[in-house]
Amino acid sequence: MTSDLTLKKAVDMARHSELVKQQNSEAGASGHVDEVKSKVYKNKWKKTQYEAAGGRKENEKRNCGRCGRRHARDKCPAKDRECNKCHKIGHFANKCKTRMIQEVTEEVDSLFLGSINETMTKNEATVDEVITDTEPPWRTTLVICHTPVSFKIDSGADTTIINEATYSSLRVKPKLSPVTSKLESPGGKVVHLGQFLAKTQETKGRKTTDCYFRVIVAKSTCDNLLSRSVGVRLGLIQHIEEVSVFGELGLLKGDPIKIVLKENAKPYSVVAPRRIPIPLLPKVEEELKRMEENGIIERVTEPTEWVAPMVPVIKPNGKVRICVGLTKLNENVKREKFILPTTDSILHKLAGSKVYTTLDAASGFWQMALDEESSKLTTFITPNGRYCFKRLPFGITSAPEIFQRRMQELLHDHEGTVVYMDDILVFGATLEEHNSRLKKVMETIRASGLKLNRQKCKFRQASIHFLGQVISQEGVTPSPERVSAITALETPTNVSELKRVLGMVNYVGRYIPNLSQILHPLNELLKNAVAWVWDSQQEAAFQKVKSLISSAPVLQYFDPKLPTVVGADASSYGLGGVLMQNHGGTLKPVAYCSRTLNEAEKKYAQIEKECLASVWASEKFYLYLCGLESYKLLTDHKPLVTLINHRDLDKTPLRCQRLLIRLMKFNPVAEYIPGKNLIVPDVLSRHPESKVDDTKLSEDIQAYVDSIAELERPKTVLERIKAETEKDETLQKVGQYIKSGWPRYRKDVVRPALDYFMERSSLSEHNGLVKRGNQIVIPQIMRTEMLERIHHGHQGLNKSRERYNDAIWWPKISHAVKEKVSSCPHCNEHKPSQSREPLITTPLPKLPWQKLAADLCEFKGKHFLVVIDYYSRWLEVLSLTQTTSEAVISKLMSIFIRFGIPEELITDNGPQFTSRQFQDFTSKYDIQHTTSSPYYPQANGMAER
Repeated sequence: MTSDLTLKKAVDMARHSELVKQQNSEAGASGHVDEVKSKVYKNKWKKTQYEAAGGRKENEKRNCGRCGRRHARDKCPAKDRECNKCHKIGHFANKCKTRMIQEVTEEVDSLFLGSINETMTKNEATVDEVITDTEPPWRTTLVICHTPVSFKIDSGADTTIINEATYSSLRVKPKLSPVTSKLESPGGKVVHLGQFLAKTQETKGRKTTDCYFRVIVAKSTCDNLLSRSVGVRLGLIQHIEEVSVFGELGLLKGDPIKIVLKENAKPYSVVAPRRIPIPLLPKVEEELKRMEENGIIERVTEPTEWVAPMVPVIKPNGKVRICVGLTKLNENVKREKFILPTTDSILHKLAGSKVYTTLDAASGFWQMALDEESSKLTTFITPNGRYCFKRLPFGITSAPEIFQRRMQELLHDHEGTVVYMDDILVFGATLEEHNSRLKKVMETIRASGLKLNRQKCKFRQASIHFLGQVISQEGVTPSPERVSAITALETPTNVSELKRVLGMVNYVGRYIPNLSQILHPLNELLKNAVAWVWDSQQEAAFQKVKSLISSAPVLQYFDPKLPTVVGADASSYGLGGVLMQNHGGTLKPVAYCSRTLNEAEKKYAQIEKECLASVWASEKFYLYLCGLESYKLLTDHKPLVTLINHRDLDKTPLRCQRLLIRLMKFNPVAEYIPGKNLIVPDVLSRHPESKVDDTKLSEDIQAYVDSIAELERPKTVLERIKAETEKDETLQKVGQYIKSGWPRYRKDVVRPALDYFMERSSLSEHNGLVKRGNQIVIPQIMRTEMLERIHHGHQGLNKSRERYNDAIWWPKISHAVKEKVSSCPHCNEHKPSQSREPLITTPLPKLPWQKLAADLCEFKGKHFLVVIDYYSRWLEVLSLTQTTSEAVISKLMSIFIRFGIPEELITDNGPQFTSRQFQDFTSKYDIQHTTSSPYYPQANGMAER
């Protein structure tokens, strides 16, 4: 007996022994055949000769003490085999002598994949014991002798067997032949009636072949058993070798890790160790001893330039974790700068998956060896002397990047596998696909020397936790642990605590379509020069956030093959967006996003804000959208549709030009949708996250706008306009509307700002100036001066309009310029003597349909023929599939058939009306054809208008 045997352990072992005996007796009394062993004696003479020579008879053989079976003394199969219990050679685990004096819960260092009566979610397998299986046996139905027969799949059966009742139920009863084998089961010998040759169908890919096998008919009520050989031939049983990958610590094969220092790195060394509390000293010494025995650290006796302090940290289980302060070393380490994968870059790979397994590398970093030089850099001092790490320590700043790179190099060519640090996720669309991928991963891990932590591995799950998310075939949801952590948060008492709360909330913000709806009161407290006041409004928002997170929706996996839609919207202080895909005819969310506008962006015109929202949302979902042939971009701002779809940059406002250039790497097709149907982005934009990430862009645009303003307008004039704008009550009110948002209806606008209401989508405020696109809005007091500047040089009306179109604007400026030019005495004195003749009214015909006017027009990409009667003003509009003379004549005849032939037809000089074919047509019907003067459409004004 062992020295550490206690009363509790003795009672547990006794109960375990009784349970095994009871299960063995139940198995022996059962009529079910769980295993069929075939023994064939080919030479009876040799057997009799052996008995006559003094050999032991079959019924006199005893159960072997090493394997538990009956056999000749020198034929023991366990002679050269290793025991799974004590790992000694010469016996099986069921006959291990140390069995009853050791703990029952022995650690097993291997996982058997593909076991018939064992699911992969179990973490232990007991060999050579009778155990109670709570799961039903695996069964299959085969058609033999034109009759469906249900079989229990038994990987331990050497022969296929059916009972007498099943044989009697066969539609075609084959003739039985004698059985030359001896059958045994755990319940004893099997009495049989005979055997026959059965046939069933075997399918491999698209090919179906006949499968013949022997069936023995037993004279009992035992279950029908399908043998191992037949199961393998039919693809029902797969033999997968044992994969030994579990353990406390492994060693990843490959070159040792080298820590590279920066140039001119200054070594850092502490002289004395930190003082450790006396009660912790034994635990610290024990942990150091364990780490040294496992080859993680080693003692250092030689002088080293780098020496770091050690700090013991108490674990929740009472043990100690050795932490080393490598801060000074990290300041001098060159990082590899290997990019760690993001959650979005991982989750989209899981589309279509249904079965999942997670594997955890035991003590991840410690499974990679350090080279000797790097090892000395990690030297640390303890009360027992100095040690250095032989394995990669956790405190090195480059350790995560190194480990991620090595793990990706190890498993990069495995389909259905993603790696994040020491976590490995294996997935598949079917159980078979998942098992095949898992087997390959296990074989690669075993060959690499990596060891897994069995307690943290989860096998063949329908849903699984990975990277703080719950993954299933339905989609992704936040981890319940993270949700519980947020809902358990206490009310913040200062700005720092509020930032911590919002940071945790924003982590799961991608799941909540209306999360930002109530964040605005909390975000206001983060602003500078805002006093901390936590009242009922903030408390209600805080509690609402918790409620929303606890009921977060399921997000879908992104699939590039499905139609993709992005919705974007902008409010007066925020942007919002949603990425959706069409799943089964329904748009379902993939991710949400929102952010606040900075102070400069809040002054943008509404069309500029909407354009910014569309561009920002597209860039936010860059990982999904870039490279798509096209995607639908929804907006509730109708003017933006034309800007995005046509992208005529020369006709686009300045800020929109810059934004549309950023959009060129995508292929959006903008589509208008009423605001009431664009709920999610609208809500997000009106209640955005307290995050601004476009500061650099805003500064870039502002600098560009400033440079244009400086080039086109003298600085002194700009300063005057800015000063007068501050005094102009109307422009100040317009500026307030720009910042806070225009009223929805014209009737709600104050009277001085009514003239600006129709231009509200183009108005913005920049650096104290109100702007309409690229034009500066001139205050009332300076407009007379600006008219003098516009008409300087006494240019005509058209030239004067060209001058102000690129620089300034105010309501009704076109009419003001016209009045200025027409009332200029100098211009009137020197105006040309030959002025344009006034238009002459066309005489009215005496009868209806006597005189007609015709012309071609285009509307929404379609061509139409317009015909109007001068007398009655009757209008006929007919659609044209072609614009040839033949098509025009055909349409005119359809009209003339109904109303008669006119005397005169007036048209322009289009090729359809001047062709030889059209002249012949008018001559044939005696129609006087009159054409208008070239480049003078007024002559055919009746039809042209």
